[in-house]
Amino acid sequence: MNDCFSRFAYSRVVLTVFMILFLSSCGSKRNVILLQDMGIGGTIAPTPSYKAVIVPDDKLSIIVSCADMEVAAPYNAPMTTLLQSAGYGNNISVGYTVDKNGCIDFPTLGRIQVEGLARNQLVDLLQSRLSEQIKDPTVTVQFLNFRVTVLGAVRVPGTYTMPTERISIFDALGKAGDMQLKSKRKNVLVIRDNGGEVTYGRLDLTSSSAFKSPYYFLQQNDVIYVEPSRSNIQDGTTSSFLPYLLGIISSAIALVAIFVR
Repeated sequence: MNDCFSRFAYSRVVLTVFMILFLSSCGSKRNVILLQDMGIGGTIAPTPSYKAVIVPDDKLSIIVSCADMEVAAPYNAPMTTLLQSAGYGNNISVGYTVDKNGCIDFPTLGRIQVEGLARNQLVDLLQSRLSEQIKDPTVTVQFLNFRVTVLGAVRVPGTYTMPTERISIFDALGKAGDMQLKSKRKNVLVIRDNGGEVTYGRLDLTSSSAFKSPYYFLQQNDVIYVEPSRSNIQDGTTSSFLPYLLGIISSAIALVAIFVR
């Protein structure tokens, strides 16, 4: 009788242990896997329209060209040469810095209000005004200091300068080495400075609803904060999970001993 009871109690404990492990594994996957509601194929509703606008302290590369480059030369920002030990130099555009009033000083055109304009809008504005002075001008505008800051539970937190202005939150997190497994993917915070007014939003990266957020595409100087989770998962390796597993096994053994007694 006692042997039967002991075997029955032992079976229940073992079953309980497996249930705990199974449920914890399922819970971990739900917290870790991104975009869980996306199937094998399909389409997603259009993302919010993307528009990076110029703000104070932006640094812009503005290059003017036309059929006669000597005529266009005075309109271009000065170039500086970085001399290397081998004797070669790289020409890097110094660019135009947008002042606190949202203006730049452009050759022959004077002060131009650029704050709030998208890059293509500034191109149209400059081409229109320069066409009065030179024939068929072509203007190229680029952001030189489009950067975002990624903080919190990511592998390499820091401030990153991006090569393009069309940056999604996944691009920025990838630049930071991806999120750690102990991070909260359902509550990622994006902080944005809109001309002195700070706005923020939260994204659930485990759901495709993240694509519909106005914070999915980033603006320059956005700050992303990935909140650490209280979960015992540390880095997804066997060694980090082993203390957690051994704790469950030890508790199970203690329970078995109590039941047997």
